[in-house]
Amino acid sequence: MRIMNNLPENIEKNSSNVSKNILVHAPPELCFSHIKKQLDSPDDWDRLVLHAWPVSADRSQKGAVSQVLFNLAGNVILSRAIIHRYQPDCCLSWFLAVSPRTWVTWHLSRVSQINTTVKITIGREKASPWIDKFWWRLWFQNKLKRDLNQTLIQFKHTIEKTYKM
Repeated sequence: MRIMNNLPENIEKNSSNVSKNILVHAPPELCFSHIKKQLDSPDDWDRLVLHAWPVSADRSQKGAVSQVLFNLAGNVILSRAIIHRYQPDCCLSWFLAVSPRTWVTWHLSRVSQINTTVKITIGREKASPWIDKFWWRLWFQNKLKRDLNQTLIQFKHTIEKTYKM
């Protein structure tokens, strides 16, 4: 089980990544509180996590586990999501325990007192056959970019509406 709790250090370097970011008019604490709930009960703004069943009792620690129904560019995957990085109000990252390994990372950066840059990255370990790499770039990468963009826009609207109330 020890291997499952930690994503190997070199896997992020040898991966295919897709990232998008957006400026949200709200403090990072509010943004982070909405993001960390996704592995417990996903909100409608998330196009990636469709449903989650928490396995671990404590959700705010490295190694916490949920069973997740995940949408990866139109492919629905049922897997365990394991938190491998948890830095309150700054970064939350989890990986799916399927092959090829896929992970989601949310980074938050305070721009000003009420503005936060929210960046989401989806990574996938590189598969060995060249056709799979080509397929990833041609099909999945473009679809993931659209999904990430829509997720971030919906996230921004949800957070800013909550913050203004």
